[in-house]
Amino acid sequence: MVKSVSRTTVTLMTLGLAAGLAGCAGSGDKSTPAPTTAVQSPVATASAPAVTDQPSVAVSGVDQSAALDSYVAAAQASIPTIMKSSPGTYTQVQIVATQPDTVEFVYSYAKAVDPAAAAAYLETMIPTLQSASDSSMFPEMRNAGITVSPKVRFTYVNSDGTMLWSHVFETAS
Repeated sequence: MVKSVSRTTVTLMTLGLAAGLAGCAGSGDKSTPAPTTAVQSPVATASAPAVTDQPSVAVSGVDQSAALDSYVAAAQASIPTIMKSSPGTYTQVQIVATQPDTVEFVYSYAKAVDPAAAAAYLETMIPTLQSASDSSMFPEMRNAGITVSPKVRFTYVNSDGTMLWSHVFETAS
């Protein structure tokens, strides 16, 4: 079972999307460039065994449910790091389990961002988020026992509570 979330996953969670959206605020200041954050390669840890493509034993729904809850609990420990890396950007970051197979990251912005600009920018991040999910998140989830259709959802919420963008990532075929 994964006891901690790797540095790569924390990097994925804090990918720098906040910096890219700083220029999307309604103030008219569009001078902040999009981030050039690169996702680090996975960090091997003693608690993360090697990943195999197929689980050796079928996992019951109950086992996967418990594994998802455990993985999310470990990921939640990274929330202070996410908040600290983006001071004043978010009022709240949540990491929640959506049974039976999805880890959801919900970022709530402290200041209003332009919805159209935010959505357009976040759409450009899909390939980066997919690649990072495939190389880091999904292997970690499988190691944790989430072996049946693991998914990751990223959701961004404006300061007024309206959803700006949400996307579910599945393992690439």
